[in-house]
Amino acid sequence: PATPDTTQAPVIPATQNPDQNTPQQTDGQTTEPQNENESENDQSENNQNGTNTPTADSPLPENEQTITLQLSFPQQLVNSPVVSPDNVYPQVSIANQPIAMSCCDNNGRWSGSVASTTLLASGSPISIRWYEDFQGQQLELANNMFSTTGLVDSANNAPTVFVTLSGDGYGTSIDSDGDTFDNLSERENGSNPTDGFDFPGSQPSSTDAPAPAIDAAVDVVVPRIDTANAPQIDGAPLAYQAGTTLAGEWAATTQRNRNGQRLNIANLMIDTQGVGLTPHNHHWAMTHDGTWLYLLVISDDAGLQISDSDEERKIWKDDDLEIYFDGNNSKLPNYDGVDDFHLHINLTERLSSTPNHSNNPGARFLQAINSASLPSDLAFSTGLRNGPVSPRPGAGRQDIYEIRIRLSELNITVGQPFGFEVQLNDDDDGGDRDTKWGWKHPVGTATDNDFTWRDPSFMGTVLLLP
Repeated sequence: PATPDTTQAPVIPATQNPDQNTPQQTDGQTTEPQNENESENDQSENNQNGTNTPTADSPLPENEQTITLQLSFPQQLVNSPVVSPDNVYPQVSIANQPIAMSCCDNNGRWSGSVASTTLLASGSPISIRWYEDFQGQQLELANNMFSTTGLVDSANNAPTVFVTLSGDGYGTSIDSDGDTFDNLSERENGSNPTDGFDFPGSQPSSTDAPAPAIDAAVDVVVPRIDTANAPQIDGAPLAYQAGTTLAGEWAATTQRNRNGQRLNIANLMIDTQGVGLTPHNHHWAMTHDGTWLYLLVISDDAGLQISDSDEERKIWKDDDLEIYFDGNNSKLPNYDGVDDFHLHINLTERLSSTPNHSNNPGARFLQAINSASLPSDLAFSTGLRNGPVSPRPGAGRQDIYEIRIRLSELNITVGQPFGFEVQLNDDDDGGDRDTKWGWKHPVGTATDNDFTWRDPSFMGTVLLLP
């Protein structure tokens, strides 16, 4: 069009952006029932499916206003000496629904069209991720989220409205290989952003032994930090720095898997309330200092923290975190009683709205029935509504779980893979649990879709970098 009607979209600020009746005792902690009756359906990971954005637009309904989005390249990519615009492309979605994009107009902008009702009715922000084809892989370099609030003037009745989204405000803190250096920095410094042992300043000399290859079965590679910079286990407020990348003391943690996908706890295992189509923002992050493992879990629960089930062996009926470890990564079909661990931590203390802290007399946690004995110096702290602001409209601040465990007590060796899984139980209305979400557990709708608590082979695989 000769004179498009353009409106600059606002950028979301970074800070928004079979029971046993007899309980068992182990080290003073009551174990849970033999059959937890825990199981859930699917939430996919934010359009990170490893495929390029389609280049053909989908047909739009007749007689409906069309919004054409025009994307400017992120300024960081424009300024980069190594990134070619010809090798970079965007993936755009609203409420996890992709929008087909095509390249490019005379100003180098990508564009894609969507019906105005689709764009505005969901209330969800527009998610934009820019990828580069790198050594046959899809490498994410930058991301941002744009609010749909005020995006289009309601008085504009033109059949097609053009909206330009600027290249400012993008985040580039995306670390696919978990070595604490973001992908763009590694590209510009000549290191491999998909190899955790190859980072700026790490190139071996001619006498150095080659860096060991990381097994393809490893899902997540976790960087090492100095103990002086380790996160405090205090449940203190956290924020995002860009998109949903963590800021502050958890910024240097691994937040994505080796494919560049965020560590979402998004596989719905149990759903008694029909929330399967509702997007959530549960995710986790991890780091270590050679002695301790540090884990952060963020629960996107819209402030509905429930603790009303006064059953010591079934604390999973309330808002609750489950953590699993297989120290030697044996992935046997049964727990070995040695280094296969399963732990529950409630969000709050018993029948209370008090945050759950390991050093409090009322601390509420549970060694599961099949687990090896829990580490003696486990430390944890929760923060109710102390997490970053959820990207879900109106959901507000999220809940957090912070955990520290000694590696030696888990039989985890730095540089060697171990089994890991994290799951969240959610109760929004009292009584029994409403939903259960997992990271690696397969999705499903059957009430018995819950296997990791009795079969360690369902865990994912993590490796700690030296």
